Amino acid sequence: MYNKVMHNNKPLKNSNWDVIIIGAGVAGLAVASEIQGLKILLIEKTSHCGNKLLLSGSGQCNITHTGSMDEFEDKYDNKWRFVRNILNSFTNEDLISKFKEAGIEMISLKNKKVFPKSMRANDV
Repeated sequence: MYNKVMHNNKPLKNSNWDVIIIGAGVAGLAVASEIQGLKILLIEKTSHCGNKLLLSGSGQCNITHTGSMDEFEDKYDNKWRFVRNILNSFTNEDLISKFKEAGIEMISLKNKKVFPKSMRANDV
């Protein structure tokens, strides 16, 4: 089935895109934010980008925690071997720094959970 690509409830005219990203969840948004100087088409089937992100942390966006990699291991149990290399190559500190570079300040609570300073998922 063919669906028209829409933007603001208007059909989007054909164009030459350098990159087409299907899915505007966390991964799709992260990839799109890293691409510079190219025409990007981001396609999302739901009415909003980042829907699950907006729900995280009861709408406050618990983005990570400040614990050590050993503490992450405790959270992942038997899946740790799968995610260890990923988390070691892009740590929670790297993530916090990335948001800071984007102008989004983060705060950490006593329970080590990290949120945007505004406590609003929309800001992320």
